[in-house]
Amino acid sequence: MVFLTTTKHHSLPIRKLSQKVNEGLLETVLLIKAPLKGVPLKEKIELNEKYTVVLCFYPHGFRPVLQYLGCLSLLIAVYSGADEITFAKFETSTLGSDGSKWFQESSGEYYPFPSDIFFKIKNIGSRNEIERRPEFFIHSRRVRFEIKITIDTKRKQPEDPLSDKSKEVIQCIRDKIHSSKFGNASFLVGGVKFYAHREILFENDNVFLELFQSIAMKEGCYVLPDIYPQTFEKRLISCYLRERNYCKECFLYPSMCGCDETTEDCTTGQ
Repeated sequence: MVFLTTTKHHSLPIRKLSQKVNEGLLETVLLIKAPLKGVPLKEKIELNEKYTVVLCFYPHGFRPVLQYLGCLSLLIAVYSGADEITFAKFETSTLGSDGSKWFQESSGEYYPFPSDIFFKIKNIGSRNEIERRPEFFIHSRRVRFEIKITIDTKRKQPEDPLSDKSKEVIQCIRDKIHSSKFGNASFLVGGVKFYAHREILFENDNVFLELFQSIAMKEGCYVLPDIYPQTFEKRLISCYLRERNYCKECFLYPSMCGCDETTEDCTTGQ
């Protein structure tokens, strides 16, 4: 699971082929038509009055480019109208001219959204194979991909990691991550600025490891314009709350703390 990068996106043609509900499972089949060359394409589509899907197609793979040479890559995100976790799984395939399915991929299990932001599919089609058989895979300069999205509408949201923490502690961390004097990394998410410590994020959330490796910086700031600021804020707060022993003033390990240990500010919380 990854965060969406800063690459500029253009519109991605997308159409709903079918949709059904069976015992709480909302199954939707989408068709996208994308070129083998060009810039990344992005589009969102409402599955119903509650659920929205965002698709980002990368004709040249993700960053770093050399690791995805020859790949056609895809990012998928599912959001609900309410501020809650949504569980979804995916199946993708490349369609031939006869309707046959090629290069099939499956997530295999349900993943939570929006907590993990985007689901990453490294390769939804082989560029080399498609280019060797253009008459079979390419129509009007585009390749057709089928995406099946299944949402478990009855699966309950896990317990909120922030729920057992005092409102005062949460508000204190929230104030800190919006202060330019806090942390050693900055983020601009949907127009909102955030600040945090790289070491805290690495220690408590593996998603940030890939974020720092793949996303480009602009003027010393990581820019993520295509996700919800509220979700990103919640994720940052959760990282600091997972620290078992931290300074209540600067929210770092006591060994890393820069506060005056003789003051009452540098006390630790469990």
